[in-house]
Amino acid sequence: TNPQSAINRHPQLTHQQALELYAQVLAADVNPRLTAEAIYRRGLIYQRTDDPDKAMAEFSQLVNRFSKTSDAEIKGMVEDAILRLPKLSGSSGDVDAAIQTAKAAVQLAQNKADSLTLAQAQFQLASLYYQSGDKKQQQGAAKLFKEAYTNALKSKDSQPSATALINAASIAGLMLTTEAMVTEIKEKDKGGMGGGGGMGGM
Repeated sequence: TNPQSAINRHPQLTHQQALELYAQVLAADVNPRLTAEAIYRRGLIYQRTDDPDKAMAEFSQLVNRFSKTSDAEIKGMVEDAILRLPKLSGSSGDVDAAIQTAKAAVQLAQNKADSLTLAQAQFQLASLYYQSGDKKQQQGAAKLFKEAYTNALKSKDSQPSATALINAASIAGLMLTTEAMVTEIKEKDKGGMGGGGGMGGM
């Protein structure tokens, strides 16, 4: 099978048939762009069929092999793979690994100067910080949710996904800020309830 024809035939194939054809493209390894696209599309198929471990393996392979490419098309696939990895890590239950990949995604998005992509990456990282249960990370989550909200607004993107992100980041940031304020008030109240109070002078 010609590698390019395998790529072009994907929409007409079942997921399994597409995976097999992409495996042939990878075995041939005759063209870096076709090889990168085959790995990327295998990752997408595994993600769509709810197999996060295999999707992560494909996207990680793409990033490891092609992160230093100068080819614009391959670079676009690598960047998208990096942004997909935190969500996949989180769904596999490994929050620590997801946080590391989410940090890399935020850094990548900052370099791209794309406000909406940055907002998405920051929202992912903030969500993972909150899930971690670590107090320091949860404090960082509130700040990141606010930054995600600001960057989503900056993008001026009217797509439903952008609007949903703006709303979610706004609510999450507000909830965490309020939660922190309530905790602080409770701690101050505890400190002020020590000796000497009451109605002793009556």
